[in-house]
Amino acid sequence: MNELFSYQYDDGGRSDYFPKKAGDCVCRAIAITTGIDYMDIFELLKETMKCNPNRGIPCHKPEFRRMMNKLGFRYGVVSGMAAHLRNGEIPSKGRLVCLTKRHAIAVIDGVVHDIYDSRFVYRGIEKKEQTIYGYYKYQDMLNEG
Repeated sequence: MNELFSYQYDDGGRSDYFPKKAGDCVCRAIAITTGIDYMDIFELLKETMKCNPNRGIPCHKPEFRRMMNKLGFRYGVVSGMAAHLRNGEIPSKGRLVCLTKRHAIAVIDGVVHDIYDSRFVYRGIEKKEQTIYGYYKYQDMLNEG
């Protein structure tokens, strides 16, 4: 069986600007993956998506994909219908923003970076692995050819 990615706490710099939790997973994941300041990503999302990044971002919209492409991301599909945060199911090398049904997760070289262990989802007392439906892979234009 493919090895589960490890987990590391990371708020992407949100605590420098907002003291409380918010529905800002997309903003955090992009900030963590790119290394760009959280507030710069927050303002970019607000301007591009015409909504409050603390209330969720509709990642399926064309303007989101265009913005991600401009930042240096390329969309990747998972093999089959869905994957998990495991070696062999999604790339274990590189910087990714992984998309689930209701969450965005930063993954850097096989390590999940988030404010909670988002490798799992809980339904009642049942613990299941998070399902990944697609991901954006970051290509740092300055450091990667």
